[in-house]
Amino acid sequence: MNDGKQLVLNTQFTENIDALVAEKIEENAPGCIVAVVHNGEVIFKKGYGYANLDHMVPITDDTSFYIASVSKQFTAMSVLLLAEAGQVDLDKSIRAYLKDLPENTETVTVRHLIHHTGGLRSYINLIKMKGFFNNLVFDNLSMDDIYSLLLRQKDVVSLPGEKYQYSNTGYILLVRLIEHISGKIFAEFTQEHIFSPLGMETALFIQNPSRIIPNYAQGYKKSDDGFDIFSTRSSLAGSTGMVCTVEDMVKWDRFLSEGGLGIGKWNLSEVIREPGNLSDGSPLEYSYGLQVSEYKDRKTIYHGGSLFGSDTFYLKFIDDDLSVIIFSNLEMFGCNNLAYAIADVIFNPPSDDEQQTQTVEEPKSAFEEIEFVTCDTDGIVGIYRSRKSRSALIIESEDEGITLNLLGFPGEPHKYSAIAENDFILSERGKSTLLPPKRLKFVDEEGSIRVDIYYGEEVTTVYDFLRPIQDDSIVPSDVPGVYYSHELDTFYRVTLNKHKLLLRNDISELSCLQITKNEFTYGEAVFEVQRNETGEVTGLIFYSGPSDTKGLEISKIKCDIS
Repeated sequence: MNDGKQLVLNTQFTENIDALVAEKIEENAPGCIVAVVHNGEVIFKKGYGYANLDHMVPITDDTSFYIASVSKQFTAMSVLLLAEAGQVDLDKSIRAYLKDLPENTETVTVRHLIHHTGGLRSYINLIKMKGFFNNLVFDNLSMDDIYSLLLRQKDVVSLPGEKYQYSNTGYILLVRLIEHISGKIFAEFTQEHIFSPLGMETALFIQNPSRIIPNYAQGYKKSDDGFDIFSTRSSLAGSTGMVCTVEDMVKWDRFLSEGGLGIGKWNLSEVIREPGNLSDGSPLEYSYGLQVSEYKDRKTIYHGGSLFGSDTFYLKFIDDDLSVIIFSNLEMFGCNNLAYAIADVIFNPPSDDEQQTQTVEEPKSAFEEIEFVTCDTDGIVGIYRSRKSRSALIIESEDEGITLNLLGFPGEPHKYSAIAENDFILSERGKSTLLPPKRLKFVDEEGSIRVDIYYGEEVTTVYDFLRPIQDDSIVPSDVPGVYYSHELDTFYRVTLNKHKLLLRNDISELSCLQITKNEFTYGEAVFEVQRNETGEVTGLIFYSGPSDTKGLEISKIKCDIS
C-alpha cells in the first residue's frame, strides 16, 4: 500500500533510465539487469551486456546472479521466522543456543549479531591471517572451517552493543543458529520457509561450489587487456552465498510491501525494517539485514553486495512503494550510484519536451565548469593517521595532482586535481576497493598538516600528518623471527623488507606496510609490535579492523629464522 506521494511517471522515464544504464555498458562486456517496481508492478526491466563472455551469452530476465551481501536480509528473515514461532529469543545470548562458543560470547545476543553490534572479529580478516589469501584456497573453505576458527577466539574486538561494526562473522553464526534450532540445512530452511512460499523459483543458497547453476552470470573484473574471470564460488552462506534472478528479487520486494511469510503473529514485512539500537539507546541505521536511511527526504531501506565479480544493490523507497534492483556481474560496476540516479529520474522527471541529459553520478571527473590549478604538493605528501581509528592514508604526488589510498589497501589509488591551493577534488577513480572521498582539503594547524575528508558537502572525517613516506629511521631491526598464534593455530616467519613487514606461513605470505615504528597495516587490519619493559619484542597484536579495541595475540617464540 502506497501511503506516500502519488508518483506521476513521465512518458519518457523508460527511455531516460535506458539511457542512464546504456552509458555504463561497454561493447562485448559484462553488464547488468535493472528492474524498477512501483506498487507491486514492474514498470521497467531490462538486461544489458553479457552473462558469459566465453560464449557471448546475453543477460536476460532468466540470468541468475550471485548477490553477495544482499543475502543478509534473507538470513535475518530466517531468524525472525524462528523468533516469531517462539523458537529463538532475540535478546538471549547466542551461547545459550550454540553452547560450544567461547566464554567471550556470553553477552553477545542474537540481536547483536543481526545488527552488527556483537563486537566479534571479522572472519574474513581471520582467514586472511590464517593464510587463505587467494580465491583458489577460498573455494575450499567450508562453514565448519570458519566455525572452528571462531571457536578458538579468546576475545571480542569491542563490548557487545557498544558500537556498530559491520560484521560478516555475525551472519555466519546466525546460519549455525538456524540450522541448530530448525534441524535443517540452511539452504533447505530458506527454500522451505522463504523461497517456495514467495514463488522465488530459482533462488538458492549455494551448498556445493561445484554445482552447475543454470543461466548463471559469470563474475568478472576489469584488467589491462579486457576482463578477467572470477573462478571462485564459495559455500559460505549467511553473510553472502545467495543466487537469484531479478524476478526472484521482485517477488521478495512484494513481500516487503505486502507481507506473506510466517505464522501471522508478527507483521514480518514491517519488523524486518525496524532499526536496532546500541546499548545506550542510540538508534542504528541498520535493521535486519538492511540499511535504514533517507534519500532526499524519502525513507529508504537498502543493501549492496560485492564479491567474486558481482556487484548488486537493492533500494526501496518505503512511502512511495518504489524499488530499484540492479544486479551486475562486473566487480565495482557501481550499482549503488546507478540506483539512486534512476530514482532521481523517476522522482524528478524532465517534462516530455525536454531532452534528458542527466548522467549517472559517478565519483569521477565531471567538472567541466571547474578550472583546475597547479599547486605545490611537496608539503602535503606523506602518511596520515585517522583521528577516529588506526587506519592510515598515503598521499602521493602524481602529474599535477595527488593520489590517495588507504595504506596497505589493494588496488590502484584514486586521483585528485587541485581547484585551489591545498584543495582537491576527485578526478579519476582508481581500482581500489576503498570508496573514494569526493574532496580532500589540507589545512595547516600551527605547523601541523591535517586533511579534511569529504564524502558529501560536510567534513566526514579528519586525518593528521604522521610522517614522510620514506623514513628509514623508524624501521625496527628486532622484529624478524618466528611467531605463533594460538587463536589461528598458525606459525609465521616474520621478516622486514624496507617498510614492509612480511608474514609467511605454510600457505601464503602477507605483506604489510609500515605506519609507525611499531605499527604495520594490511588494508584495514593493523599489526602492533609488543615489547616488554626492557624494549624486547615479545609479539604482535593483530587488530582486524581500524576501530577494534582488542586485538589477537601473536607470540614471538624465537629470533633466529634461519
